[in-house]
Formats: sequence, structure tokens, C-alpha cells
Amino acid sequence: GKHPATRAIHFGQEVEEETGAIVTPVYTSSIYELNSENVSHPKNALYGRFRNPTRNPLEECIISLENGQNGVAFCSGVAAIQAIINTYKVGSRILCAEDACGGTHEMVRDVCGKMQGYEIEFVDINDFEALKDHLKKETKLVIAESISNPMLKVTDIQK
Repeated sequence: GKHPATRAIHFGQEVEEETGAIVTPVYTSSIYELNSENVSHPKNALYGRFRNPTRNPLEECIISLENGQNGVAFCSGVAAIQAIINTYKVGSRILCAEDACGGTHEMVRDVCGKMQGYEIEFVDINDFEALKDHLKKETKLVIAESISNPMLKVTDIQK
């Protein structure tokens, strides 16, 4: 296959038919036309937060670079974390870095914990001895920022 740098620049990019642009334009529309059979446009545009012709090439490029089969790009890290958490059963035990960014902390605590019923515990991810005490057989997910925001702590993920 092509070199990763070549794929990073070109994979998922198609010449835009109307103008000949070779860089994917930014489509700001949030809704797209369905035909009479309720089938989406040929570029799979359906709804701005679901599939759209700006995000699709990005997903295809990342899938290629990671040698993957599928992938989903999100508009924010908090949205991605929420989607991952929602793959686990309600009530699942989740550990989250106590110094996670404010948006992550609030979403995990308030939405996932209080509203959805996940068991959430905040821990010092960089205190590995204490972390071992919090890791239980029931723990399904550990959420950590490899460089925390705003404290800029670096977590040794391999450890």
C-alpha cells in the first residue's frame, strides 16, 4: 500500500465534482435531502451529527492509517467518551482520572453517574499503588488523559 504520509494527505479525499476541489470542503448543513424512497444522497449525507460529507473523508483517512475496518469521528472528546461509556451496561464500574478536564469530569459524574446510573469513582491515575487498590474485577473502564487538562500531568499509560 501507499506510505502512511501519502495516505494521511490523500486517503478519503475525492475530487469534488462541482468545483474540482481536491481538498474536502467544509459542509455546514445539518440536514440533507432524502429521495422518495427515504434513501440518503449518494455521499451518505444524512444528518449533520450522524453522517456528513465533511466528516466521512476524515473517518476514512483515519481508518486507513490505523489499518482498521471501521471508525467514527466525534465533534468533541466528551462526545467520544460518552459513546464509549454507553457501550457498557448501566451500573458498570468506571474509574476516571480525578484531574480530567472539567467537561469530562462533569459529564462522567453528572450524566453517566447521576442520570444514567453508572458506578463512577474518581482516582489519582498517577498514584499507581492507589490505582491498583481501586481496580477491581468489576471495573470495566479507566478514563485517563495522557496529558491532563488543565494540570498537564503526564500519565505513564504503559505502566
